[in-house]
Amino acid sequence: MKLAKGNKTVITYAFLDPGSSATFCTEKLMRQLDANGRKTKILLRTMGQEKAVESYEVAGLEVGNIEGGAFIPLPKVYTQRMIPVTKDNILTSRDIQKWNDLDEIRLTEFDADVELLIGVNTPKAMEPWRVINSQDDGPYAVKTLLGWVVNGPLNGCTATKDAGHQKVWANWISVASLEEVLIQQYNHDFSEKQYEG
Repeated sequence: MKLAKGNKTVITYAFLDPGSSATFCTEKLMRQLDANGRKTKILLRTMGQEKAVESYEVAGLEVGNIEGGAFIPLPKVYTQRMIPVTKDNILTSRDIQKWNDLDEIRLTEFDADVELLIGVNTPKAMEPWRVINSQDDGPYAVKTLLGWVVNGPLNGCTATKDAGHQKVWANWISVASLEEVLIQQYNHDFSEKQYEG
């Protein structure tokens, strides 16, 4: 991850989220990159909840794979204090060993958190280069510009126990600028056309 007009790179895990309409990074990552952002408020919609949150809008960021290949530009990136993915969600080579159909996948492991969530507004990052289909209800894998993404149950289940409760993750994130929402509402409420006879 780096600024388009700079050489400083920061290594972080990225979560490719087809349920998000926007791309996010942590405020910590923004500071590590010495990036500047415009303070804004966004309307964050997740799993039936909607709330206005403060954020920075950062332009000019690029992301590349761990091998240092080509970087691709990211659209506007919004900051949040944290990304809703934990280190428990980061796969290791050991996690995929029991799936023989995934034995060609080599995951580079490093000590970092998930500081970047890439949404569908960055199609080049999501674009599949190669797919390994699932076998026997196991996971499947997709090779992208950024590396391998493995989806599906890796430990034989989709939920884990935490203090006696099922722990399940679900992401669906939609973002709208509060300014844009207010303009749309104003245009809807005060449209000249609705008063024409």
